[in-house]
Amino acid sequence: MSLSLATRIYRTIFAVSFLTIVLSLVIIEFIYEDMEYTILEFELSNEFDFYSRKINNPDFQTWQTANISVAFVGEKAPNPSPKHFQGIKAPASEEIEFKDQHFLVLAKQIDSPSGTIFISQDITAMEEREILFQLAMLGLVLLMTFIGFVLSRLGARKLVKPLQKLTHAIQK
Repeated sequence: MSLSLATRIYRTIFAVSFLTIVLSLVIIEFIYEDMEYTILEFELSNEFDFYSRKINNPDFQTWQTANISVAFVGEKAPNPSPKHFQGIKAPASEEIEFKDQHFLVLAKQIDSPSGTIFISQDITAMEEREILFQLAMLGLVLLMTFIGFVLSRLGARKLVKPLQKLTHAIQK
């Protein structure tokens, strides 16, 4: 059974518009993840350099700012504090979840004094915004899909209408 020309045109236009929407979403998600990577690799690396020069206790030392936690743990010191650093082995560069909070964590070994520096940035607000952003994007996708459906139906009808008139004229 062959499909009508209008149906084939409609499906083609709709498929192209839907694939464009999906591709756009994938690109937006990639950009958002790249922002997290940039924070992790560049901003926290700069913090690492800053705090590695501030160490004055070869066993254990911590620093805390509004969104950043830093701990230096010497080779002979116990597990690091704050608790969200425990279980992380250097070198590490990752996103972790700890007690309903999200952190980007960077852990590197240093030679002088010998030990590990752990740096984390609280990105809980950013993660919550990401969820809100994804829900907004889902709503936008549904709206764009509906618009694509309607426009592809109307476009297919408009493209086929002259052919239908010609066919009816020939039949008469």
